[in-house]
This record gives sequence, C-alpha cells and structure tokens, in this order.
Amino acid sequence: QNTAGKLTVTSEDASFGGGQAQLNLTLDTSKEEPDLDLTFGIDQIAYGDLREEMSGEAAEIHGSADFTLNATSTGQTYEALLQNMSGQAKFLSGQGRLQSNVIDRWGGGLFGMLVPDFDQDKELEMNCAVMQAPIENGVAKVETLFLETKRATVVGDGDYNIAEDDLDIKLKPDSKGIVL
Repeated sequence: QNTAGKLTVTSEDASFGGGQAQLNLTLDTSKEEPDLDLTFGIDQIAYGDLREEMSGEAAEIHGSADFTLNATSTGQTYEALLQNMSGQAKFLSGQGRLQSNVIDRWGGGLFGMLVPDFDQDKELEMNCAVMQAPIENGVAKVETLFLETKRATVVGDGDYNIAEDDLDIKLKPDSKGIVL
C-alpha cells in the first residue's frame, strides 16, 4: 500500500523456505528525513532446502530455524538506510546436520586440530545453534553465537557491517573430548 509518500507492506503467515513468515515494513518518504520500520520473522525455515532451491547447489547444512529481524532507520538513500540501521537480529535452530568441513572452514582449520579423528567428509549432528545481534548505526554486534554438536561446541562473537557487507567474527571451537 502506498499513500502520500508512505509505503506499507504487510504479509502475515506467508510460506517461505518451508516456514511461516511475517513481514511488516513501512517506508515513510513524506518526512524531510525518510524513515524505515521493519519487522521480519520466519518460523521453522528449512535453511538447507531453501539454499538448494535458490542456488541449485547441494547444501552443506540442513535443519530448521526461527529468525527475527526488528530494525529502524533513517536516510535519503539505500546506503544511508543501511548505515543508520538499528534494531535486533536473532536466530535459533534446534537439531540439524552439517558437513564437518563447514565448521572447519569457519574456524580456519582449528576445529580439525581440536577434535580427535576429525573427518572433513563426515556429517555432524547439530544439537542447536543460537545467534543474537543488536544492531546500532548499521553494525550488527554479534554478542551471542553458539553451535553445539555431539563432539564439539563452537562459540563466537564479532561484528557484521551491514552497509559494507563486511563480516568480522571470531570463532572458538572446543572439543568435548573423545566420544564413544
């Protein structure tokens, strides 16, 4: 809906990636400094299936997750809206599976050094994954990043600069020891 410089998009219970999505977006350009208000949530998105559908390539990670993004911003341009964005992003996944080389690649090879008998071609069962990132001035501060498998736990933190699409995350894998 577009009324006098104010664009409003609302979608409730839309199907996306096998999950249920909700979107509320308002862009008000009637003001001297246009503002954006965005709420996006998706429950039980099948992220591996979605990646395969979008890219045509086999996904290295499978499972379902909940994702929410609440953001506001002001700016005259798309870039300014990204640079001025504030809000919160959250991701929560239960059980899933991923190729072990994914964790090793994310951890710069450290995972392979810490986990005994690490096989990069093996599929790992994931117990859960959590990410929480407050957003301020276009930078998502990843305060909580946690991934748990049967054999290891990976924690991390860092920043994601939205406007520059620059990710600076530090991952710390920790072996749970020998699992019989």
